[in-house]
Amino acid sequence: MNLTERTTAALAWIDGQLAICNAATDGPWETDLASKHPAIFNDNGDFLATDVWPNDATFIATARTGYPAMLARMKVAIDYLRDGDDVKPINSILTTIESLN
Repeated sequence: MNLTERTTAALAWIDGQLAICNAATDGPWETDLASKHPAIFNDNGDFLATDVWPNDATFIATARTGYPAMLARMKVAIDYLRDGDDVKPINSILTTIESLN
């Protein structure tokens, strides 16, 4: 694949990952680790899960916000780098994304 095709495929993969994130209950998510049954809630106070290990609850809640934000920033970086003269930075990003497929 040429660079344009690789870039298009990478952006499509990112969009697919964002679709998975956006299909979940709206974030950001928060945790209540002080109770006997640690739980995860969204900002509206909607109950999402309970009886999860505290470390898992923290990871899940953080990932709900952090992963989509990182994906969105990757799209910005790819858009910026694909118009540059040096292909090494974008090639590095595309190779990493391709390894995730």
